[in-house]
Amino acid sequence: MQAKRQAKTQAASDDAAAVTVRQLVQAFIAGPLRDSRAQAGFVAAQRALQRVLDAEPALASQPAQAVTRSQAFAVIDGRKATPTAAAKLRALLGAAWEFGNDSGLLLGGEGLCTGQAVC
Repeated sequence: MQAKRQAKTQAASDDAAAVTVRQLVQAFIAGPLRDSRAQAGFVAAQRALQRVLDAEPALASQPAQAVTRSQAFAVIDGRKATPTAAAKLRALLGAAWEFGNDSGLLLGGEGLCTGQAVC
């Protein structure tokens, strides 16, 4: 029984490690973002997230579980010329990771929001 539980936990962990940043953000866009915004706000947020994925291909293809807070900071800091857009992007990315944690797409470990009350 214990071995089955460990195998199931390992399989779920492997699935979480396989989810890329792009996949996580796209799942967030298709789910909670679409459900919580009016059309104009949804389109603007989707465009901002898509733009960062396209501008940061190395980040987008990386396993979401492996992204560190310093990597996320570097992406957002690179957009400090437009502080309002950078702040919105920070909120959107944080919400995407919160969605990933809550939905089970991301599981504990050494990811961006591990052990943090707020991402």
